[in-house]
Amino acid sequence: MRKHFLFLCSLAFISACGSVDVTDLDANDFSGTGPCEDISTSFSTNIVPIFSAQGCSNGSCHSNASQAGSLNLDVSQGEGASGIHASILDGRIDEDDSANSAILRKPLGLDGHGGGEIFSSVSDQDYLSIFCWIEAGAEDDSV
Repeated sequence: MRKHFLFLCSLAFISACGSVDVTDLDANDFSGTGPCEDISTSFSTNIVPIFSAQGCSNGSCHSNASQAGSLNLDVSQGEGASGIHASILDGRIDEDDSANSAILRKPLGLDGHGGGEIFSSVSDQDYLSIFCWIEAGAEDDSV
């Protein structure tokens, strides 16, 4: 419990600073008693809806029509959630360092994301959901 509390306090401090250094994140902080313990990591139920809710899969961003950066997050056509999963796995996940994954860094406004900042900090619930999904093995449960 104390480890969890200290971790959340450090996330709050990071958020208050206005800049994010994901290199200081340690995957071990997100296991056991960490925040991933209570976060569901179902790709089809919890992860795919994030892209729609945040507007990533709409219009001129990462839809079937535009696929900015060759990333398609639109489930309305083609292969659905399985197609999204394949698109995300195509160089956008760092299995050795989840926090360094492009699918997390770009929405934080790092690495030249054309859509700007989507996640306000590493403590953003959607960020944590995707982080925990990657930590759990980035599995596709839609097949």
